[in-house]
Amino acid sequence: MSMISQGSLKKPFLVLLLLGLAVRFILMPLLTLNSDVAYWIQAVSLDLNNIGLYDVEGYYYSPIWGYLMDLSIYLSQFVGVTDFGIIVPELAPFFNTDFALNEIVSTFGFNIVIKFVLVLCDVAVALVIYDLAMRLCKDEKKSTIAAALWFLSPLVISQSSVHAMFDCLSAMAILLSVSFILERRYFLTGVMFSLAVLTKFFPLFFFFILIVILFKNEGFGKKGVDSFRNAFAGAFLTLIIVELPYIVNGEFFRSMDFIIGRLGISHSALAPFSPYVDYAFLIGIALAVSGLIVLMRKRGENVYQRYSVMDSKERDRRIFKKLLIITAIITVVLVITAVVNYPEKSIDFVEFVTYLGTKVVSIIMMYALLLEVFIAYRILFSNDTDEKAIFSGLMLTSLVIFLWPPLPQYVLVSLPFIILYATVYENRLIKPCIVMMCLMTLMDVPGYFTALQTVAYYVPGLSFDIILEPISFFTITTFGFENIVYAVVLFGVLAYLSFLNLIRVWYLTTKEEAA
Repeated sequence: MSMISQGSLKKPFLVLLLLGLAVRFILMPLLTLNSDVAYWIQAVSLDLNNIGLYDVEGYYYSPIWGYLMDLSIYLSQFVGVTDFGIIVPELAPFFNTDFALNEIVSTFGFNIVIKFVLVLCDVAVALVIYDLAMRLCKDEKKSTIAAALWFLSPLVISQSSVHAMFDCLSAMAILLSVSFILERRYFLTGVMFSLAVLTKFFPLFFFFILIVILFKNEGFGKKGVDSFRNAFAGAFLTLIIVELPYIVNGEFFRSMDFIIGRLGISHSALAPFSPYVDYAFLIGIALAVSGLIVLMRKRGENVYQRYSVMDSKERDRRIFKKLLIITAIITVVLVITAVVNYPEKSIDFVEFVTYLGTKVVSIIMMYALLLEVFIAYRILFSNDTDEKAIFSGLMLTSLVIFLWPPLPQYVLVSLPFIILYATVYENRLIKPCIVMMCLMTLMDVPGYFTALQTVAYYVPGLSFDIILEPISFFTITTFGFENIVYAVVLFGVLAYLSFLNLIRVWYLTTKEEAA
């Protein structure tokens, strides 16, 4: 991060940093969404009693967030925070409703320590965005605006300082992987990419464009293959280090459930074969990539040259045909899997819609992944070698990831690249981006009525009814559905349309440039 290392941060950036931190420090102790923070309390409490992370019902993320929660424990002990939360019986009736509430109300101290690392992550992302923008346009005003769009975004602030969701960690890691690949530091690129994917699933969609950037930088000769080897070494070693305790005790696939579960694979089906299946999987990856590296050394440059001299329309036709065949095969496999795994017991309409929705999302995600392949292919064979083409691809990749309606926190992984492209290259995307961030924030509006739970319970003189009354309203059933469902659908549709609108604006601006 060259600009930052040279001490080039200016007063406007420092002012926005202080403003964003002030807002976060006010919100951190006071507002907290109940559902996820309650799980974090259970996780750290069990850890203090030497009980495993995956003994917590509902925890299905990788160990990285678990390690950071351990760090939060040490921080809490250092500052004297020993009371994490309390069970409030008044919340018990709402436990199995669509509100997804928990009976635990967190303390002010726990709210601060669990969110502190997330706020630091927000700062780190703002710094990297500022640095990348300065590198791309050498314009302090644009760079400060880019950092402000992230650091003062209501979506970013709410996810780290209210919701206590750690998607900003994944956003930070994938953003750093792009920064490192532009600096041709490929081992660190692999390290950061692995951390990003091991934190949340969605950075995996950036794999193809990162590979294209690497080979556009270094070519398909020995230098390019060696660079790819270094990137893989960084990613694989990071995977081993992060997962080592769970590889040893046979819980590797349990810790990877957040990835393999989206592929329709149950970790419980693999559990009887652990740890041998774990070792076989890791060794298989190492051998497969090693074989690919050997093959690339022998034929990679020749294959690339053969496609390079081909007529572009013919090349597009061939690639598109292959992708269509792959799409058809994947669709058939996913449909058959959905039919085979359909619940044997009778399910109601809501359960049916939920089951169908998850399978449709899985299919759309696979289509999105194939679109990412096509985007990367077009960049690979384009004559554009400037950074605008790269960040255009990164921005489009960020949008294509969520062709299906995403939850607000998921969007954080895409947001830095949308912001960078909008501020540096296409200012007409800034307003739609702001609208999208605001509407995504509003998706959590029903939950915000419970965000004052800590204040309502621990501040003398306040009644817990200020929490219970809105919860009671949103859990009333109207025409077969709880009111919260209508609220989430309404705000969710608006947020999703705002996200699609970014694609529309990008398409229109690109079309104008081509005309």
